[in-house]
Amino acid sequence: MPEEKELRRLIELLKRASSLGGLDSNQVLWERIQRVAQADTDDFLMLTRIAGLDASVDFVKANLSRTNLRGADFSDADLSYANCISADLREADFNRAALVEVNFTKANLSGATLISANLAGATLVDANLRQTFFTGAKLYNANLTNADLSGADFLEADLRYANLTNVSLCRARFEEANLNYGKLRRADLSEATFRGASLYAVDFCGADLSWADFRDSNINGILVEDARFRKNQGISPTVRRELIRRGAIFLDR
Repeated sequence: MPEEKELRRLIELLKRASSLGGLDSNQVLWERIQRVAQADTDDFLMLTRIAGLDASVDFVKANLSRTNLRGADFSDADLSYANCISADLREADFNRAALVEVNFTKANLSGATLISANLAGATLVDANLRQTFFTGAKLYNANLTNADLSGADFLEADLRYANLTNVSLCRARFEEANLNYGKLRRADLSEATFRGASLYAVDFCGADLSWADFRDSNINGILVEDARFRKNQGISPTVRRELIRRGAIFLDR
């Protein structure tokens, strides 16, 4: 049987579907609630199917806070504007999902896949995003402050204007990503890879960029006051001198 909090979430979704004309009558609504309450499973997505809900349309603005959705398949679903605060979303599949302005504050998305997902304006403050795949994802203007993104993959992702202040991005991959105007102040970017990335006006002030790879990327115009560099590939002696002039600290001088 479903836990009380998950049952409440499903009843909220069913009532909203009813108010929007998604159910034929109050009798149908009551029958679906009864089926969910009596179900011999606590798998949230299985319960949504028992309730007759469609993840591709019925989760917009849904309240999924603190819900256990580990390993859930939300590929191609629309969860835009949903509340997923502190939800367990480890290893969930959000490939190609619409996640516009979703609130993932303190959610656990470690190992999740968000390939080609749209997270424009999403909030991922304090989220656990270790080893998460954002390949080709849209994170335009997303807020990832204080998130743990160690080992995350941002290959060809759109991170323009994204806020990654105080983020742990050790060994993260940004090949061919667009980080223009992004904020990475005081971020741990040690061993990160920026090969072929667009970095115009990125704020790296106070960040740890030790062993970061900048080959084939354009780092003209980046902000580097108090940023720490060490044994970086892709930084010529001329560029190095210019970065030092602008306040960068090279620890391998």
